[in-house]
Amino acid sequence: MSFFDDNEEPGAAEDKEFEQLLNRFEDFVRHGKFSFFDAQEIIELIEYYDSWMDHEMHKHAVQYGVEHYPFNSEIKLKEAELLAAQNYTVKAMEILNELEPKLSNSIDYYLIKGEIFSKMGLSQQAIKEYNKALIIEDAPKDKIITLIGTEYIFQTKYETALQYFTQALEINSENYAAIHEIYNCFVILNQYDRSIEFFSDFIEKHPFSENSWYYLARTYEEIQDYDKALDAIDYALAINEDNYSSLQKKAEILKILERYTEAIELFTKLLDYYEDNAYVITSIADCYVELEEYEKAIYFFQKALHAMDDYPAAWLGLSYALISLSQISEAIHSLDKAVTYADDDDAILYTAALLYSELDMYEEAVNVFEKALHYNYTGIDIYIPYTIALEKSGYVSKAIEILSDKIYKEMNQAPELLYALASLLLLYGYRKEGLNTLETAMQTDSTKIPLIFRFSLDFEKDLEIVHLINQYKNKDL
Repeated sequence: MSFFDDNEEPGAAEDKEFEQLLNRFEDFVRHGKFSFFDAQEIIELIEYYDSWMDHEMHKHAVQYGVEHYPFNSEIKLKEAELLAAQNYTVKAMEILNELEPKLSNSIDYYLIKGEIFSKMGLSQQAIKEYNKALIIEDAPKDKIITLIGTEYIFQTKYETALQYFTQALEINSENYAAIHEIYNCFVILNQYDRSIEFFSDFIEKHPFSENSWYYLARTYEEIQDYDKALDAIDYALAINEDNYSSLQKKAEILKILERYTEAIELFTKLLDYYEDNAYVITSIADCYVELEEYEKAIYFFQKALHAMDDYPAAWLGLSYALISLSQISEAIHSLDKAVTYADDDDAILYTAALLYSELDMYEEAVNVFEKALHYNYTGIDIYIPYTIALEKSGYVSKAIEILSDKIYKEMNQAPELLYALASLLLLYGYRKEGLNTLETAMQTDSTKIPLIFRFSLDFEKDLEIVHLINQYKNKDL
């Protein structure tokens, strides 16, 4: 049989040669087997390992190239790129300055130099280097313009950045990075109407831009218009039915819309792409929790933890499912694990604290609520369960002090805080102050009156409190 088979696909011979090159180099690195590599082979190896993010072999290839071809400008450029990636920016810049006379017409030279300036936080210098690359013939203009736009994001000049990203799309309507950054700019600017207008107009000109449909869906999701978000993501999937990001987004929207069976079907399909994706498996389990199919939920939570044993969302979900089945000791174990692995995830911590409270473990709840607040949980909703847990743990003075500080020192007249403070004052003998605070709360927002009954159902039997509440209820009729 001849080496070149008549039925062999074009490029197959080159692929075999490159595979042999890879094997030779890896034998050289890992087993010390002597072999020689010319400069072009080393450049190909560097680019291959870099593209596959094999950092160890990429570093070996660069080192070999620098040792054997110290005057090869292209290899030296690759060395500078590696040094920059390792944050040795000063050394990388020294190499680039030496190379400049030889590479004054190299697009890669200016792109790498711009990237290094960017890493150093020197956006204006980075932009200058990108502009030098931009005027070279055959430069990937849309890519470079996108890089410039990104530098303006670093400078918080979002409107200028948007101009550059839009310009990049005029050159290449499929520039994903530009579309992504346009969406990010609108989110940062909190301009969702403008985002919808931009992507709708772009889609009119480019109806098969699946990325534009995807980010239109993301925008509708941000403003909680989930039906329109679902319509937009369906268009993205009509263009490319196997796009993982679009499939995941549709599954997430279906879950929000409480269409759990459909969401499970899509999340299950996503496992065909990544079998051990803990987020996707946990999402399936969450849907089964909502369907009150707790045994199935537990199976999938445990499967998620098999894939990633330190995934706090799975431990948290598992604890909830176990509580629902009255398996309390196992639930507490899972809850403790969720808190251990939550790190600075304030949302996980907040929910875990709620579950501790549900189990009447108020001391633990207090500790975890405070951890959530330490990691900047900003929702005002935390203060009702937090102060209830403090009160149940005997820290009444602390609870009153926290609420008073939030209301008066921070001048935050949130009705939730006022109702909580009124409840504690009334429970612990500060009747006049409690009734006055309750009246202020009802003047602020009478729809939240039921909050006081979370502190004590005895308030329903207190005639003075009931009379005061009825006065404000009658005013609203």
